[in-house]
Parts: sequence; structure tokens; C-alpha cells
Amino acid sequence: ASDDTLNSSVIEWSADCNGDGIVDYGQILDGTYADNDGNGVPDDCDPISPYQTIDNPDPGSNIIFADAVAVDGDHAVATARGFDGLIYFYKRTNGVWSVVDTAVLPVDTLGLPESQYAGRMGIALVNDVAIVGAGFGGAGEGQARIYRRSGETWSLEQTIDSTGPSGQHGATFAENLDYDGTTLVISAYQEKIDGIADAGATYFYQFDGSQWAEVSRVVSTDIVAYGFFGVSVAVHGNFAAVASNDNGNNRGIVETLKWDGDDWTIVETLLPPDGVADDDFGQSVALVGNRLLINQSLATVYGIDDAGCVWLYQLNADGTANEPERIISPTPHMNEAFGRVIDLSDDGIFIGGGRPV
Repeated sequence: ASDDTLNSSVIEWSADCNGDGIVDYGQILDGTYADNDGNGVPDDCDPISPYQTIDNPDPGSNIIFADAVAVDGDHAVATARGFDGLIYFYKRTNGVWSVVDTAVLPVDTLGLPESQYAGRMGIALVNDVAIVGAGFGGAGEGQARIYRRSGETWSLEQTIDSTGPSGQHGATFAENLDYDGTTLVISAYQEKIDGIADAGATYFYQFDGSQWAEVSRVVSTDIVAYGFFGVSVAVHGNFAAVASNDNGNNRGIVETLKWDGDDWTIVETLLPPDGVADDDFGQSVALVGNRLLINQSLATVYGIDDAGCVWLYQLNADGTANEPERIISPTPHMNEAFGRVIDLSDDGIFIGGGRPV
């Protein structure tokens, strides 16, 4: 992968760990703070300790705990993958998180986890609604389960199975999903479209007062085999973003969509700003308001292979995107994959990567 630093601005960022309003990475550079371990955080701020560690509630079980998590206010959801899938519902009381309810995803239900796959779960939580998707199951399909909270009890409200206009959505239905409190988007990135294998489709749902009803089915503007349209998805308000693997070559494209009151339609196709293939552009997307965050976790940065970066776009009223800003790690490393995991809030950007030891 090549490096092109001329087509974008670079935001070098770090925490303001002492609350003085000054970016501490800059204070490291000017000598105000020491950073002897080179992690981009002043030594006086190390270590960053967790507020609370939540262990596997069933430590003797053969499950992968917290493979997917979602948090909203004082409520949280965590999955557990094993011979049966599990969902743990948490509540924070007086600063302490504890389990208040559980749900089982049995293997004998279409689309729910079976032994070695155990789910590959998509997850979302907003207010009193939690959605958990399982991308694999006994029939090789998928299913999304929607739960609604009353007090501290979570009840199954509806299931959405992996069957649609083209027959079967494929083995990854509901592996990726997002929910903004009004609209639920679920991808089926291995769905066969017009006989084309793994082209992918994405489905939008809204709650009509009694059930979750499909309002749109969207396919890529460029339907290709192994395009994997829906490898990541995001929705917020009248905007959505759906990423594709782009014909299996990992070049990646992201298509922006807009809700016109009746349907979701594709507005624009975004390509990797540096024009480089095999850099995982769009493997993760996040969207809040008109801010769209797209990862490129295998990008070359300052000549460092696979250091990774993230692109921040501003969407216009029509859903088109302005030129992005590039966000990089304060201390790029080879194979860091900065941006492998990303998220947005109203006032923050969250970026994770696998920094080598």
C-alpha cells in the first residue's frame, strides 16, 4: 500500500488527561510532560484503569463472553458465544454494573448460533430496545431478535428471520446491524442477487406501533460477485452508510443513503481517498448526525505499512459527502491496524487498534 499525505489533512490527537484543555500529545512534544513508554499519553496519566471489570457470569462454561457489547445510559447488553448463544442484560446501580436478566439463543431455531459459529452477533441498544443478531445457525442462515425492557425485565418482542425476496439472505444475515432509536438496519452481505453470489443486500425496518416492518431493501449500485454489500452498516436520522468489500479485493467502497420519507436510496459512492486497494476501507463505519466515520485500518501512514487511519466525512443535506479529514495514531506502528474498531458519539470519536508489543 502506498502513502499519500497530500490529499487530506491530518489530525493528530490524544487525550487531555489532566483536564487543562490542552491536548497532552502536544505537551509531550514540547517537553511539558514526559512519555518514556512512548504510548502517546503522559506518564503521569498512566495507567488508564477500568472503572469496573465484568467477568464471565458463568466462568466454568465453554463460551466466549462479551464478544459483542452495547451500552446506553445505565443499561448494557453483552453476548456470550458457545453451544447455545446467550445474552446478558446489565443495569448500573450506584455505580456498579450487575446482571438483571438473561436470554438464550437456542441452536434449534433458524438462524441462531450453533456450536463452532455461535453467532457472530450484531448488537444495538437504544433506550428500552435491544437488538441482537446471529449471523450463523443450524440452517446456515441468520436471525435478529428484538427485546424490549419493562423495568428490569427484558422480553422478546419480535424475531426477524433470514428470508426475503430472493429466497434466503444467506449465512450472514444480522451479523451486522445498527439502530438509532427509530430505524433498524440489518445487512445480509452474502445474499445472492439475481444469481450473483455474495453480492449482498441491506434491509431497513421501523416499528409501526405493533411490529417491526420492513420499509426498504437496498442493493449496491454496482452488483458484483463477492461484493459483500453490507459488510458494515450505520444509520442515524435520515442518513445511512453501507460498505462493500468491492468484488472481494478489499479495496472497499462505502455508499451513502438518504431517507426521503418513503424509501432509502443510495446517494453517493465513496472510494478510498488515497486510491489504494487492500487496505480494508469501510470494514467499519459509524454515523452520528451528519458525521460519517470510515476506517482504513491497513493503510500505510508516513511509509509505515498497515499502521491504519480513519476518515471523517461531513454529509451535506442531500447525503453527499465533503472532502474528509484523516485521523491517524499519535505514534503509528507497523501492523497497528489503527481504526480496526471505531465509534462516534455526539461529542467524541472512539478509535481502537491492535498496537504491537
